[in-house]
Amino acid sequence: MIVKAIRDWKKVVSNLRQSAETFRSFDNDAALMRCRKSMEAIQYSIFEEINGELPTTYLPFEKMMGKKGIGLHIPTPVQIDFQTVHQWGNYGCHYQNDGEPNESQVESALSALDSLIEWRFDDEKPSRNLAAPTKSTKPQNKELLIKLPFNVMKKKYNVNNLLKYLTAGETPKTKHSSSTKSLNESVTDSPKAKNAREIKSNLHNRKIAMIHLLTRAIELSGGSGNNWIRLSSLGINIIKINPTFKLKNTGHGRLISLLREHEEVFEVRMDPTKDGKKVAFVRIRKPSDN
Repeated sequence: MIVKAIRDWKKVVSNLRQSAETFRSFDNDAALMRCRKSMEAIQYSIFEEINGELPTTYLPFEKMMGKKGIGLHIPTPVQIDFQTVHQWGNYGCHYQNDGEPNESQVESALSALDSLIEWRFDDEKPSRNLAAPTKSTKPQNKELLIKLPFNVMKKKYNVNNLLKYLTAGETPKTKHSSSTKSLNESVTDSPKAKNAREIKSNLHNRKIAMIHLLTRAIELSGGSGNNWIRLSSLGINIIKINPTFKLKNTGHGRLISLLREHEEVFEVRMDPTKDGKKVAFVRIRKPSDN
């Protein structure tokens, strides 16, 4: 007898997304791994819709995104977001010689994950403060943004093991901070202080959006893992992703200067050519996918 899965995938994904947000800043490794698990839940939700049930065994990322998985149904820009979250998840679960993951890198993974959630469930991007209590609503079965074929394949699977893997260890450590102090500070803040904090927040959000754009452009240029790509190729793909992008609006006159502003995420090198000139290459600071 074949047992069909009854799963509210949107809830599973949102819970993992919320867990990643909660871990952010005090356990960035865990936050990156939660992002990856949330992304994997999105993959499984699509696989189930295509085939009518889940795979019989665990599928590595490459197979899941291949022709026998869900790859044929995923647009190229969305595949870049899948790759981005996957790569940052790898970064979080491996030892790094150049230091531990930082909050900016977690933000990059969260931004790509939010794009996937918006695309997959055809809904607004999840709030940055998902831990806040919200009104409970009945799950709505929305039609996929992509029109997937439905072909039931008669295979058995253990859905409990999959759910256990996806939701393992979601309870984070308690932060050593006083919620009462935070509440009092927010009440006594002057309008000037609130305005300054809002400006700082806007600058931070623009920084994260820029890191996400550069990461996607590098991935689109073939810069996955530790692969170096030409700076000229990066510039072309930035315009492909965001045709309204103007370098002068970033406050930099050269693209290499913009990348060096975010050197905690990107690495730049200059290679000499035969005619004595130099060519710029860039890559994302993360290990090879293994």
